[in-house]
Amino acid sequence: MGAVRNKLLALDANVLIDLAAGEEFALDFIAVGGERGYSMVTPPTVVRELLHLSEHGGARRKLYGTALGRMLDWQITPFNIDPVGNGICHLFSEKIRQAGILDEHEENDGLILAETAYRGIPVLITSDRHLLNITDQHLPALHIALTESGLDTVSPMSPRSFLRILG
Repeated sequence: MGAVRNKLLALDANVLIDLAAGEEFALDFIAVGGERGYSMVTPPTVVRELLHLSEHGGARRKLYGTALGRMLDWQITPFNIDPVGNGICHLFSEKIRQAGILDEHEENDGLILAETAYRGIPVLITSDRHLLNITDQHLPALHIALTESGLDTVSPMSPRSFLRILG
């Protein structure tokens, strides 16, 4: 009998914001994922984004602060990347933006994908259209870029799609 692997899912900032706003689909996603034994984690760029938004996000600053402050209540654990990994992630983000897999202004999205892959998490749960459009148009190119960068494969997926798959 082999060792049981922990099932990890990485969450993008928008999922945490949806949780903070009390969106039913996001709350269902967390509940069902937890019941199915998934552990939820968030990449360091997500934490930095939420921190920035909670300080500079205008009228929605409180919502962003709630998303950041309630992560542990929702059993969502942030993870760190070592300095070498951080460099790899920055190079990967640049590579996929230059290749047109992501828009040139989506540096953080590229970092979030790379951090998720560097940590070995196969699925990034997001509502971000830039990331979800990769699935429709550029998933093979993304997987090749990940392989060439020495990173594990990661696929973006919406919380609603993940719930549909789980049934």
